[in-house]
Amino acid sequence: HVLGIGRASLTLAGNIIRRPVARALDLGVGCGIQTLHLLSHAGHVTATDLSGRALDFTAFNLLLNAEALGLDPDEDPFAPGGRVTLLGGDLLDPVVGERFDLVVSNPPFVITPRTEEAEVRTYRDGGREGDRLLADLLRQLPEHLEPGGTAQLLGNWELHDADGDWDA
Repeated sequence: HVLGIGRASLTLAGNIIRRPVARALDLGVGCGIQTLHLLSHAGHVTATDLSGRALDFTAFNLLLNAEALGLDPDEDPFAPGGRVTLLGGDLLDPVVGERFDLVVSNPPFVITPRTEEAEVRTYRDGGREGDRLLADLLRQLPEHLEPGGTAQLLGNWELHDADGDWDA
């Protein structure tokens, strides 16, 4: 399943600092909405996702909107030297050793219960239990940012009784 444009996608898009950057990363591209917005101020956008179907949706949406995005209809935006690179893989695995001026992500944010019966769905929880995906991502992000680079993302955290003095 590939989610369409939802409230979380629009919230993130509306809060991105739109300063010109040479290289941007859209991590967990989904349908491609963040990539479409990034092209307005990024020289090159790398978009990654664990789902091949999500990458296909993004490619379709980019080609469908090429003229509005200022992409040359006679050039392949995905060819080497083009403005977009689409890569499949888990979180930052596809961009090992690369650095970006801006990283944008609306990662899977549904917190899957820790039970034997809970079905894992990559589009909603990234194949990880609880808030593990976000924790892993936040630990790895700094090594992928250029000096002065920015990461902007949305995420959900899991709270447990041991985390604070509140009644569950």
